[in-house]
Amino acid sequence: MPLFHKIRKNEIKIEGLKRYFLYAIGEIVLVVLGILIALEINNWNEGKKTTQQEALYLQRLLLENKQDILTIDKSIAALERGNQSIQHMTRMLSDKTVTDSALNNSVSAYLLYGSMYPLFNPSTSTFEDLASTGNLEVIGDTKLRDQIVTHYTNYKYTESNFELNTKWVLAIDAPFYTDHDFLNHEPTTTDLFGEMDSREAAAELKDRKAMLIRNAAAHSWANTACIRLLRDIRKETNNLIKELKRTIALKNDGEMV
Repeated sequence: MPLFHKIRKNEIKIEGLKRYFLYAIGEIVLVVLGILIALEINNWNEGKKTTQQEALYLQRLLLENKQDILTIDKSIAALERGNQSIQHMTRMLSDKTVTDSALNNSVSAYLLYGSMYPLFNPSTSTFEDLASTGNLEVIGDTKLRDQIVTHYTNYKYTESNFELNTKWVLAIDAPFYTDHDFLNHEPTTTDLFGEMDSREAAAELKDRKAMLIRNAAAHSWANTACIRLLRDIRKETNNLIKELKRTIALKNDGEMV
């Protein structure tokens, strides 16, 4: 009997150990499942957060580039108006039958519109935010992401060319105004010099015809170069707008499904 009792006792021990190990394994499985579920929920939340962040950035880029189209169009119109004033003034200076007032007005229009400096001020705040925070990776479509980076790189190229053109014209303008007093024909400053007789003013302008045309030619060259740059960047901006709209529409359709 003691032998059977001992065997039975050992069997109970083994059975108890089995149940313990099964319980322990079950606890481990439950813990692992809990961790996996928590990670999955966290990944889902992070994915949703990234998707929302991407949607916000895409909308901001779309709005800013639409605004850039309006700004570019205004700049092109202003530069074209400037070139028109240059052409008109040149014709008036060469017209022997032109009246004094017509000549004076043509030069005033040139000094007001034709001698303006080309400006390019695109909206870059969203891209700068993406680049500085490392959030470019939020844009899931790599092709679109590359297009965005290239687009804003070309913005920088356009800005640098505008700056070069402006500096080049400034060097020509400085003596034109400081050494030859053309500010007394500029509409916004002419009153500071006192009233000038129309005939006297026209005679002075005729004497300085060559100088005026040289100065106007510099502005015409810079204006024309910048118009070309603006048209190129406008085309590229429109292409990006189309791609942003397409991507946003696809994502919205995916969410509805």
